[in-house]
Amino acid sequence: MSELIAHFTNEPGYDPSMVYCIVRRFDSESEQEPRSDFGSYLPPAGPNRLPALVSLVQLELDRRFANAADSTDAGVQKYLETFPELASDQRTIGHLLRYEFELRRNHDATLTLQQFVSSRYPQYGSGVFDQIDELPSIPGYEVIERLGSGGMGVVYKARQLRLNRLVALKVLRSDLTSYPEAKRRFQTEAETAATLSHPNIVRIFEGGKYCGQQYICMELIECISLDALTQISVLDSAQAARVMATVARAIHHAHQRSVIHRDLKPANILVDYQFIPHVADFGLAKLMEGTAEMTLPGTPLGTPSYMAPEQAASARNATALSDVYGLGATLFKLLTGSPPFLADTPTATLALVQTGKVPSPRKLNAEVDRDLEAICLKSLQHESSSRYRSAEEFAEDLEHRCSDPAAPPARAGGAAGSEHLPRTSRCRMGGVRMAVLG
Repeated sequence: MSELIAHFTNEPGYDPSMVYCIVRRFDSESEQEPRSDFGSYLPPAGPNRLPALVSLVQLELDRRFANAADSTDAGVQKYLETFPELASDQRTIGHLLRYEFELRRNHDATLTLQQFVSSRYPQYGSGVFDQIDELPSIPGYEVIERLGSGGMGVVYKARQLRLNRLVALKVLRSDLTSYPEAKRRFQTEAETAATLSHPNIVRIFEGGKYCGQQYICMELIECISLDALTQISVLDSAQAARVMATVARAIHHAHQRSVIHRDLKPANILVDYQFIPHVADFGLAKLMEGTAEMTLPGTPLGTPSYMAPEQAASARNATALSDVYGLGATLFKLLTGSPPFLADTPTATLALVQTGKVPSPRKLNAEVDRDLEAICLKSLQHESSSRYRSAEEFAEDLEHRCSDPAAPPARAGGAAGSEHLPRTSRCRMGGVRMAVLG
């Protein structure tokens, strides 16, 4: 998913399936000859019109520049003139110009971004450079396009030339290269995640540094984050339970190898087109033993709305049970559309996390079933000793709920409001577990 299209997921009413159908229909009906008469294919107005238009322009540019880059071809300018709405937003202009630039550079490796913009689009001035970034040049990789950015790095789609495979290349943000702590965290992500091998954790292939640029070569997953997904719609109880059970299994794998994630949240969980989740971003991870902290004492580290109370007090307090809380907070967001705690400022949110009471998911979404609410609330207990004893136990209760929705969860105590009941020793799920693993 491109950075611009990902941006559209934040718009109320955006429907990716509608955009996909529009593009598929146009593609099949106009395959023989490039055309720019998109009007009849586009919705007349609304949040799906611009993303559909951008996708159709990209499709036509791909066709026109597939075999050669005609210097007389008007490129994006043709569409900017035909559809004024494309030219009304600098972000959209920048994205489309970058797209055309990359297509032209496939046929002329000497072309620079400065030459491209100054010769073809001088009317947009230097401001367009805020929307178009030069793709990094890293030996051994052909960088194809920018996919997005986060707090620590910019992610690109690239081809690893030695193995001829598509990968995701995460490069430390240029504005952070002068901060030793940022560089250490970036290195920590590469080293920590590389020790993990699990189908639901984004794989790290290698890390390196070139001309001052730190980078991580990762598995490329065509996906959407759970955060973006929940902005489109709230998952039903069964979907949320299945996804989070899989995520919890992946986190248990990390815990068995003494790795604590410390920043579990919907934005760090990627869901592919088969609705399979993948845990990403171990930039804040730490080993349970033997590593020094990268923060000052008493400084919280993580995302306030998804942070366990003990971690909110100090990053040094984070344990595997803090990740269990993060799993529960993420489940809460999937079920209700909002995190357990959210205030106007991060500081105020941290205060709520440490002193507030987790609201009932069913009061925010009456469709949540009582047993799943009980599982969620048990994982969000203020005292870590009252939570699930491991991510594996959290996963088992969710899996039990999925396999037998009529039976109460083994450890959460059953119906909503029973989160304070004592933990049962085992249920039928215990016997299944022993048969499979023992």
